Amino acid sequence: MNLTIELNKTSLSNSEIAKILWQNMTLAYELEAEMHTNLEKPDKLDIDYIKKIVCGYFNIPVEALDYNTRKREIVQARQIAMFFSRKLIKESHKFTAKNIGNKTHAISVHSCKTVNNLIETDREFREQIHEIKKRILA
Repeated sequence: MNLTIELNKTSLSNSEIAKILWQNMTLAYELEAEMHTNLEKPDKLDIDYIKKIVCGYFNIPVEALDYNTRKREIVQARQIAMFFSRKLIKESHKFTAKNIGNKTHAISVHSCKTVNNLIETDREFREQIHEIKKRILA
């Protein structure tokens, strides 16, 4: 698909520029979502599938969830994977923590609380969670 914007010698208003940019952004999101839906969804949701979708969204390797690091992007991906494991497949904190990052149940409890708090207070984060959930359930 080829996106081109032709500009004449006439000037565009800010609203016209914003409209063109919005259309291109929407198209980019749709293309990205289509790329990630090419993953084969298992018959029954499991932790490995959730990990793949979350890591795909953040563009990090699945193995990164097991790294012993405090890098924000990895910690946040791990927290979100734990959150969806608890919310969508109803796994225990102990099982979730063991299978996502080889952590303790306390880490899983903290992760779920953190994600819930961010959903309530951060609009951009809430939109990310909504998009990830759509990909998991697609």
